[in-house]
Formats: sequence, C-alpha cells, structure tokens
Amino acid sequence: MGLSSTDPLAGPALHALVQAEGRRLTVAGNTPFLLNDTATVWWLQQGRIELFLVDIREGEAGGARRYFASVEPGTLLFGLDASAPEYENMGLLAVPHVNTEVVGLSMGAVHGLAASGEAGLDLAAPIDEWIALISQGLVGWIGAGPVVHQSLRLGEVALVDAHRRASSATGVQWVGLPGASALYFDTQELPRHEAQCWLPLTPASWVLIGEALEVQPLSTAQLITQGDIWRGLNVLHQLMPPLAGMNVRLANVDEHNRLRSRAASAEREWQQGMGQLRAVLDKGDGASRGVASRNQALVQVLEVIGEREGFMVSVPSSGRQAGDDNAPPSLSAIVRSSKLRQRRVLLRPDWHKVDTHAMLGYALDDGRPLAILPQSGKPPVVYDPASGITVTGRDALAMLDIEAVSFTAPLPPHSIDWRSLGRFTLSRGWRDLLVLLLSTLCGGLLGMAVPVASGYLIDTVIPGHDRNHLVQVGIIVAVLGVSGFVMSYVGVIAFNRFEGKAGSALQAAIIDRLLRLPAGFFRDFTAGDLALRASAITHVMRLLTGTAASAIMGAMFAVFSFTLMLWYDWRMGLWAGLATLIYAGATVVLIVLQLSFERQLAQRSGELQSMMLQFISGIAKLRQSASEDRAFTRWARRFSSAERIRASASSYQNIQIALNAFFGLAALFLFFMLLGKFRETDEVSMLGVGAFAAFLAAFNNFRGSITQLTQTLGSLLAVPPLLSRAMPILQAMPEVSDDKADPGLLSGAVEFSHVSFRYHPDGPWVVDDVSIAARSGEFIAIVGGSGSGKSTLIRLLLGFEAQESGAIMLDGKGMNDLDVQAVRRQMGVVLQNSSPMPGSILENIVGITNGTQEEAWQAARKVGLAEDIEAMPMGMHTMVTEGAGSLSGGQMQRLMIARAIVGDPRILVLDEATSALDNRTQSVVTESLDRLSVTRIVVAHRLSTVTRANRIYVMDAGCVVEVGNYDELMRKNGHFVRLSAAQLV
Repeated sequence: MGLSSTDPLAGPALHALVQAEGRRLTVAGNTPFLLNDTATVWWLQQGRIELFLVDIREGEAGGARRYFASVEPGTLLFGLDASAPEYENMGLLAVPHVNTEVVGLSMGAVHGLAASGEAGLDLAAPIDEWIALISQGLVGWIGAGPVVHQSLRLGEVALVDAHRRASSATGVQWVGLPGASALYFDTQELPRHEAQCWLPLTPASWVLIGEALEVQPLSTAQLITQGDIWRGLNVLHQLMPPLAGMNVRLANVDEHNRLRSRAASAEREWQQGMGQLRAVLDKGDGASRGVASRNQALVQVLEVIGEREGFMVSVPSSGRQAGDDNAPPSLSAIVRSSKLRQRRVLLRPDWHKVDTHAMLGYALDDGRPLAILPQSGKPPVVYDPASGITVTGRDALAMLDIEAVSFTAPLPPHSIDWRSLGRFTLSRGWRDLLVLLLSTLCGGLLGMAVPVASGYLIDTVIPGHDRNHLVQVGIIVAVLGVSGFVMSYVGVIAFNRFEGKAGSALQAAIIDRLLRLPAGFFRDFTAGDLALRASAITHVMRLLTGTAASAIMGAMFAVFSFTLMLWYDWRMGLWAGLATLIYAGATVVLIVLQLSFERQLAQRSGELQSMMLQFISGIAKLRQSASEDRAFTRWARRFSSAERIRASASSYQNIQIALNAFFGLAALFLFFMLLGKFRETDEVSMLGVGAFAAFLAAFNNFRGSITQLTQTLGSLLAVPPLLSRAMPILQAMPEVSDDKADPGLLSGAVEFSHVSFRYHPDGPWVVDDVSIAARSGEFIAIVGGSGSGKSTLIRLLLGFEAQESGAIMLDGKGMNDLDVQAVRRQMGVVLQNSSPMPGSILENIVGITNGTQEEAWQAARKVGLAEDIEAMPMGMHTMVTEGAGSLSGGQMQRLMIARAIVGDPRILVLDEATSALDNRTQSVVTESLDRLSVTRIVVAHRLSTVTRANRIYVMDAGCVVEVGNYDELMRKNGHFVRLSAAQLV
C-alpha cells in the first residue's frame, strides 16, 4: 500500500496526467461513492478510503456493508460493472475518511498513458496497489490459506506440477495460463474464451494448476509494455465478484453456526443449572446429568470435574477443526478458553488408594471421556456421560485407560487481595478445617479431665487409701488420654489433608498466574527476588493455616481451662486472668516492636537471594573478569546489613522468652499471696489442697494455651512483610482477560499504524509515530543501527509491551482487543536472546506443538540442520544441556528457526536470527523460508539477508526514515546506503 500522504507512487507522467485532466474532489465519510463506472479511474491523492462490499439495487448501494479492504494514497481505483452477470448485483462502495482527496481520470486517458511507451510505466505501482488490495480483501475472508507448494519469482522459469498451488514470492507477478486450466483461490475457473489468461498473483493469493506447465512470471511494467495489462485486469475483475459473493455466503453460514453454537451453549448452561438443582435432592455423588451425545460428552465431563475442583468450563464459540464446522471443540481448545492448565498423568497400580483430585479419564475400550471423582474414605467413582451412569468399585477401575488428565484451576483474572486468596484456599479444604475444629473442641473437653482427676485424687482417694477408686480413676484418665490422642491425631491428619489439597492448588495457581502476567511486569524484578515473592505466598498460606490450627487448639484449651479455674475459685481465677492479660499485652507490645525489623529483614533477604542467584548464574563472567573479590565484597555488605537487622529483631524475641519463663514463677507467687490474703481476712471458703492442686493444673493448661497463642502471634509476625512482597504478583493483571477476543485463524496481514512507545512515562520515545504494513505472505525487513527501536517493535508485535498511541492491527483487528496468547500460538518467533531449553533436539524443535519426529526432520532440513543432527550419535534424541554448550552458535540459531517453523505459523518473526550463520547456510535457510507461505518480519543487522524483502524499513532514533526494496534504497543513497557502506568497511 502507499507509504506517504501526497502522490507517493506518482511518476512524472502520471503526475502530469493528474494535473492536466484530473477532476479533483474533496470527500469524507458522508459522501461515499460506488466504484461502478467503468469509464472512470479514481486516483487517491490524499487521505484514506475504506472499501465495502454492498448489494446494488437499482444503481444504489443497499443492505449491510461488509468490510473488504483499506486504500492508501497512491492507488488507482477502477470501476466495476455491477450489472454484469458475474457480479451478482454486488459492488464496491468507497467510504472516504475526513479530508480525503480523489482525482477522477477517464479510462481513455489512462489507456493512452499506458500506450505511450516508457511514460506508461508510471502506472505499474498504482496498479500493483489495486491488485494487492483486491487479493488481500479476498483472502481476508478466507482466514488461513492452504499450503502453497511453489513460490514464483520474476525472471525465473518455473515448472509447476499438476494439482499444485503456486503463488508470488514477492510483490505482484503475472502468469500466463491457458483458459480453464487453473483455479483461482482453488474455486474459480479462468475464462474459457481466453486462449491465454494473464492472472496477477501476490503473496496473499494463489492459483491451483490443473496440468503441469512451465510459467515465467512477468511484472506489471512488463505487461504494460507488451500491451496485455487491460486483458489481465479484466480477468481479475471477472474473477473477483463470484469469489467475494461466495465469501459473503460462507460468512453468513459462519454467523448462523455461531448463533446456533450460542443457543446450544445457553441450553447447556440451563441444563447444568437444572442438574445442580436436582443434585440438591440427589443422595448419590451428584454427577448424574443424563445421557450425553458423543460431541457433548467431553464438555459434560469437564463440567462435572469443574464442580468438584472449583472452576468454570468455558466452551469456545467455534469448534471448527480441520475444516469440519460440526466438529466438537477439542480438549486443548476448551482448556485454553477456560484459562486452565492441564497435565497428563499415569494411573499407576494402587493409585486409587491415595488422595487424588477429580480427573479426566478415558475408557479402555473406545477412548470416550470419563470423569474420575474421588470419594472421601472410599475408592473413586467413574461417571460416564455416554450412558449417564456412575460406576463404582472394581468395575470403575477396570474401565479406565492408564492415562488421565489433571487440571489446575487459575486464580481469578483480576487484582487479588488477601480475602480473595483466602476464599480460593478455603474452598479447596474447608471440610478438613471443620474436622480440625471439631477434633480440637473434643480435645479441649477431654483436657479438663486431668485437673479434675488430680483434685479428686488428692482430696478423696489418697486420704482414704481407696485403691479401688484409684484404679478406676486411673483407667478413666487413661481412656480419656487415649481419646485425646485420637482426637489430636484426627486433627493433625485433617490439617495435613487441607495443607496438601489447598497448598498444591495454591502453588500451582501462583505459577500459572506468573505465566499469565505481561512481560513488562518482569522488567521491574530480578529473577531471584521474584522467585522469593512467588514462594512467599505459599509460605504465608502455611503460616496462616499452621498458626490457625495452633490458635484454634490454644483458644479451645484456654477457654475450658479458664472456665475450670473459675469453677474452683472465681476470685483467684479472675486474678489469674488479669495476670495473664498483662503478660499477653507485654508480649504483643514486643511483637509490634519486632514487626518493623521483620519488614526490613524480608526486603533485605529478597535482595540478598537475588544477588546470590545472579552471582551463581554469572559465575563464568565473574571469573573471566577476575571480579570474585568485588562480588564477595558486595555480598558481604548486603549480608552484614541483613544480619544486623536480624539481630535487632532477635533481641525482642529473647525478651519474650525471658518473660515467658518469669511469668510462670510470678504467677505461682501471686497465688500463694492470695491464699495468705484470704486467710488473714478469715475467708471461710478457702481452697482445699486437692482443689488448689487442680486449680494449679488448670492454670498451667491455661498458661500453656495463652503462651501458644502468643507464639502463634509471633509466627504471624512474618505474614505482613511476606504478604506485602507477594502483593505485586497478586495485584498485577494477567495479559489476557475474559473480554479479549479470539483472533481466529490469521491470514498473516500485519500493520503498525502511527505507533509510539516509551518504557517510562517521562522517558524518551523509543518508537515514535511508526507506520509499517505487511500483507499476508510478504517478506518485510526492519533495519537500523543499535538503539533505533527495531527490537522494541518486535516486542510490541508479540504483546510484550503495549503502545502508548497508535494501533497494531492483525487482519484488520486491533491487537489490544485480541487474546495475545492465541495470537502468539500462530507465530513462529526467534528473538536475539533465544536459546534452547534443556532436553533433546526433538523436544526443542517440536516444543508444545505435539509434532512428530518426521515433522521435526522436515523443519531441520529446511534450515540446513539435518546433516548436523545425523552426524550426532543419538540423532534427534541428542541431549542439549543448559546453555547449549554442545552446539555452535550457528547450530543453535538454526535449531531456534526450526522450532519457529515446525508448527506452520502464519507469521514468522526473526530478530537477528541468522547473525551466526555462514554464507552457505544462510543461503539454504533463506531459500527455504522463501518457499514458505508465511508473512515474514525480519529484524536484521546483516543487510545481505534482506535483499529479497518486499519492503525494507530503515529506522533511526525510533522513526522510519526510509522505505523501499533493496534496489530502490540503494539508488536513494540515504541511510540504508550508509548502513551498507559501514558493513563493507
């Protein structure tokens, strides 16, 4: 498309024609016009025009407007005869933007210019723009195109085999084909009355060859010279309407299917709600939902599992797979739509004897989906939606395949506070906490037996030498002690179950949250510091649950013990409570004083651990620069500072320990003083020896419980600093929220429209008003010096950063409105700092695509790596270690490129991805990439790698300063030439 705002593609002859015979008009959105006059050609002088497909009714545009393409300045717009049969009463409506200027030219004048020799070549570029936008408009409806087998190049004779697709490698190319011998876009036959049809191809369009033939593409300028340009345009104009009409009809079918899917989803949700209401009266496991069809079985199983595990299942609106509109959504599609994580597990022998989560299983006989539902204290049951029944016992275990799928529920997709975190944790183990509470209550009641028995023995049994009563009391106390042990054991088991369920779910959710955060979040934290912040959340959960269990036990024992003291002597009980309250208050004061030091210590510990991680990961660099002493000095400075803070905090803790020891003796002294005071005042209700002994036993229990509570408060001292450090992770918003749209299958069209970006609000512009466009299948290169903003553009395209102004469009859709993770899944990316992961070469190439070994070999051959792999002893299974020390720089880069292309991406992004390749390997990789039907966006410092690019954007100081192909830029003698000369020097 055009690149500037005023006569960007007008040569002198065309400019003169526009000035001499043009009819200039200033138009806007309220003055749309039809392109239905074949005698007039419109030249877009300034502004922008949006083209829409519309129905033509009595010469007027009617019906809905369907977006077709955008027109940039410098394009010729030709009139189409909507009355011709092939147009099916369909035409193009031009809707201008504000302050758009168009110039009307007669078709006769344009024909005359084309026939005037060399001057007529000025029409080539504007005609190319018209052809490119028509091709882009047609393919935009199709989405992802099929595999193109051969890319044609100007000046090269190519033999295209029968039933193979051919397309243009770069720019617009014309191929001469016998009439009715090929299918344009796989559907439209060429006109039969033409002995030879000249058909324009772009990287976005293709033709399916019926019989093998040789073709030699021509440029638009060559076709103008030999006088066949108008015949060729007529062929394109005849083929476009039926294709556009078919696309409209298919779009209507897609919309109908979408509405049907939406209605089916609403019906499914209604059925789910009714099933939940029925489950209120259901005495079974609540899984029964009736018989499900094969297409619904997977969704129903996941909904049952979601009810158990606390997540909602979201079914994608379109389950289209492999061209089958009626295909049910796949597991991976549902998992992505529901924001879940999945992992495959093996059901080893005796797996059912341990606690498990609800899982997705598969039937051993036909592989149908099943829900594996754990039962408390019982073997799990299996719910089969195909039959609508629940199977238990050995029959359930026998029907399962050895492989199952476990799911991880995410945290809510919004900013999270500690209350939300608590609800997430408690929802996964509240029953176990209830068991803990009840067992602790029973244990507290049983704990009252020892003081009561002590008083009874001293007052009654021992003075009376009653051995029978002594044995009876001993047996009762022993039984109660065993019962207390059992209650304590049950409580510990319940607490461990809760910690196992909630702890694993929370830690997995935190890691999932980290993986979903935008890349800009990680710029503010070092790796070590962030690792400590992530683990702090689990640490906080363990502290809270552990101290909660201790606090519950301590509080129960304290209440029962204090009640017993009041029963023996309410006056001494109140004095004991007052003394304990003073002790607890002093302890709280010491804890509050300690808190400020604990906050500082948490901050220093994070910085120290982060520094240690950086030192360990960079030990080779430290040794290379002989910087070990300086590194040790920096560590010692941080470590000593942390230790001083730790010592200050420990001093308050030491005072607490001394206070605890002193309180026991002081309380005993107080009780003796009270007894003496009561005797001096002739109190008649003096405690007996047995009652006093029982009182002291109850007080010891009470003091121990209060001490446990204060120690619990001391443990909670670490929670506020840890929680404050973890809050940035919880409060950061994931980069994909529920309101982001699925991009669908991308065609590969990319556009940066006046994009500006800076890393800090008050910092300099790193990218300043940059506009770049890449049509589907084009090869776009971005070059420039260091710091010119090239790599930042790639980060913006990948969604690692968000532009401050302007828009990034994919297939005409704003990237800010799309699910960026779904976009990345259709991209192949190699960044400057990309490196292999530890594992085999096969695992590094296929990655998460679930590709086969044969696909990995094909990708390796395309990048010239197959011979190197074959020379390795273990071939594809050769292990790559951390840092890829066993591979050369060139091998590592080719491995990264193979990984990027193995999944057949729609957009291939290469950021300095071939800098370490020699010339021969570079040629192999370039030729292989040229044959791919993919949009390529390449950031290169080595200019020899971009000679075949459709357009090269030269950047300097964050701005695009030059645009053109290699030859055009070399003729300009500007920035690009200076960059080239610097490399030659």
